[in-house]
Amino acid sequence: MEFKRETLQELQSKLREMSALTKNVPCGLHQCKDDEELTIINMSDSFFEMFGYSRNDIEERFQNRFARMIYKEDRDAVFESMKHQLAFKNDLELEYRIPIKDGGLVWILDKGRLAVGEDGQRTLYCVMLDITEQRKQREALRLSLERHQVIMDQGTDIIFEWDMDADSLTFSKNWSKKFGYTAIREGISSRIPQSPNIHPDDMAAFIAIMTDTAAGVPYSETEFRIKNAKGRFTWCRIRATTQYDNNKRPVRAVGVIVDIEEEKRERQELIIKAQNDCLTGLYNKAVSQKKMEEYLEWKDCEKGALFLIDVDDFKYVNDQFGHLCGDKTLSKIASMMKNKFRFTDVLGRVGGDEFLAFLPGLSDQLAAELADKILIGIKEISFEEYDIHLSCSIGIAFYPKDGRDFYSLFSHADQALYYVKNTGKGSYAVYNPSMHEYRVSLDEHTWS
Repeated sequence: MEFKRETLQELQSKLREMSALTKNVPCGLHQCKDDEELTIINMSDSFFEMFGYSRNDIEERFQNRFARMIYKEDRDAVFESMKHQLAFKNDLELEYRIPIKDGGLVWILDKGRLAVGEDGQRTLYCVMLDITEQRKQREALRLSLERHQVIMDQGTDIIFEWDMDADSLTFSKNWSKKFGYTAIREGISSRIPQSPNIHPDDMAAFIAIMTDTAAGVPYSETEFRIKNAKGRFTWCRIRATTQYDNNKRPVRAVGVIVDIEEEKRERQELIIKAQNDCLTGLYNKAVSQKKMEEYLEWKDCEKGALFLIDVDDFKYVNDQFGHLCGDKTLSKIASMMKNKFRFTDVLGRVGGDEFLAFLPGLSDQLAAELADKILIGIKEISFEEYDIHLSCSIGIAFYPKDGRDFYSLFSHADQALYYVKNTGKGSYAVYNPSMHEYRVSLDEHTWS
């Protein structure tokens, strides 16, 4: 008898423990039949606390039918999901809303299991958690992501993510919109360096940013050109930020690819404006000198010719017809020069009516032929509204015979030009050392 009393005490203790468990766990427990309306068999105290109803409320308002407690807009979806899940297994996981007594709605995560008794009775044992706050947070996150997606879709920038372990890339939709094809997504470390869609001149810069990012450099940026589906390259700027795991190992990079074609063009236009004479579009004097010195320092530049071209009696044009006519004259001369000289030649305006042309690789004979063409070209310039007859004088010096640096060549071409200007104009002359003596003699005569 003593043994039975101890066993009964143990059972009573376990029942008290189970009752305490069901009362204090932060979830609702209920048992119901697997019928059309989920007839309630039993409920825990925490079930009532979760929704604010008493046992009588549930009996009077819902007739002990759990299905009637489910928010009506969710009811059909709940039963459809139950049917689908129970067709494959006896476990359920559902999310739905239940109206509470004070008029609000709570989101429920319902995890249940179907048990079938010996008599064939199908019973559901369910645990319910209030996930209202989690759903609010999830919805806020969804809306935030949606807003960001809208912003990304409305813009033209391309967002990307590089999973270094998987060696894979993902891009926002703007990639295909921008370039008209699907980007490389797998095995990028080996495939991108072989891609024809990155300009060959920019591949080293692109590989460098990949290498730096993979090595853990926190932030990298570079500019490169990407080919679109029509074969046209577009200038882009890529910015990449590295992300790390708990061991501070680089595992991911996120970033953006921005179209900078317009920026590049504007930058180039500013460079041209800074380099060029605003009236003629030719290089200004400082840039002409710099470009010419670059040629002279180039080891493969074995010969070349420097032309200094001066418009004869240009002051008369300005005085007789006005400065607007003078500007138009200089502009026409510059256009003629662009047509006569090669695109590799350095053409500049170095004074009011004085022009420079440096022609790398030009022989003496070709220089003479070109000088004749320039003289003829100047004479052929005409104006509908003005009766002007133009001519010019040209002084020529050769590299390396007449000088190996800019100043020597310029000085000697200038002496040749001086000689022409003082011996009849409208012609050209090639520098020789006697011209220096001629200039000194003429200057002494002028001042005597």
